[in-house]
Amino acid sequence: MSNSLNGGPRPPDGDWLGTPFLTFKREGAFAICTLDRPQARNAMTPAMYFGIRYAVRHVDADPDLAGLLITGTGDVFAPGGDMGGGDGSDNWLTFGSALGMDVTPFETLRQSVKPVVSAVNGLCQGGGLQIALCSDMTVVSDRATFRVPELFRGIADTYYSQMLARLIGPVRTRDLMFTGRTLTAAEAREWGMVARVVSHDELLDAAREVLGQCCRTAPAARSMVKSSLDNYMGLFDRIGMPNGDMPLDAKVIATRGYKVDKDGDIRGKGHAKRDIVEWLLPPLWPLIPVAILGWGNQRLLRYDALAEHADRAEMARIFREQRGGLYLLGLQLALLAYVPVLGFIGPVVFGLAFIHYLLGALQAARRHD
Repeated sequence: MSNSLNGGPRPPDGDWLGTPFLTFKREGAFAICTLDRPQARNAMTPAMYFGIRYAVRHVDADPDLAGLLITGTGDVFAPGGDMGGGDGSDNWLTFGSALGMDVTPFETLRQSVKPVVSAVNGLCQGGGLQIALCSDMTVVSDRATFRVPELFRGIADTYYSQMLARLIGPVRTRDLMFTGRTLTAAEAREWGMVARVVSHDELLDAAREVLGQCCRTAPAARSMVKSSLDNYMGLFDRIGMPNGDMPLDAKVIATRGYKVDKDGDIRGKGHAKRDIVEWLLPPLWPLIPVAILGWGNQRLLRYDALAEHADRAEMARIFREQRGGLYLLGLQLALLAYVPVLGFIGPVVFGLAFIHYLLGALQAARRHD
């Protein structure tokens, strides 16, 4: 089926999943959904995420289909979202994304009526690993690897921390998420992330066999058991993570001097230190001149008090010198407030501090008259 309508991308329709990077093939009572974007190592666009979501619902609604199998191509199952933004060839979802529409398939996979089996053929991380975890069954090639790199991409993915903690425990979840370590297929099975590891050449046959076994169970009874297991996994609170699941914008990454490697990780010399400066300094910056001005104002008042018990001429001279220096300092700091990066709050804070300083200085000056 063509991937365009009047020369442009178009949404899902029938067996067309809304993107040329997903194929939907019928094999008897089974549907095979294949991620096929080798030029980007199967990095997923929003339309690809939505396409998998649509495929699950499409199979559920089709009386001729009993189950869905999801797999990848080459040595990659799915590495997660495309950090580069994609090439625009399937961006029919741009308008929906702007409205905040959820395109991910995770909850849809957990709620599927018919069995869904993921056949993990290689690299599996990010959203790809979440797809595998949310499927009813996962069959893994002995060449597959697993990783959770979200924290290296600036994504506070609490969906992972919830799912993994229930599957492998909180200690191993910390190990996996905080270090970004890579697990082999054997390690993933040992940890309890997956149940079946097979020879790479036998992967699809083994996955079809598992899907067939799942399809032979009674739908109503299977649905009840699935609901019970889903309750154990718990509901995911998207409201509690309003922006944490959103990756850093590709343009922002580029302007900060970072680079995204082939696995989607953000790389850059000293980027951790730069993040601390960029996020902590702006809120603290206005406090520095305020503290200096407050200290200077107190010094002026102290000189004024000392002048009552010392040589007034000498103290007046010191006062004038100090006052002139502080006037200059206050003027410089007020001008610095208009640096655009500080935003509108900078001029307000500095302006108020400078006015406060001037009033204190004038009050001290009147006492010497």
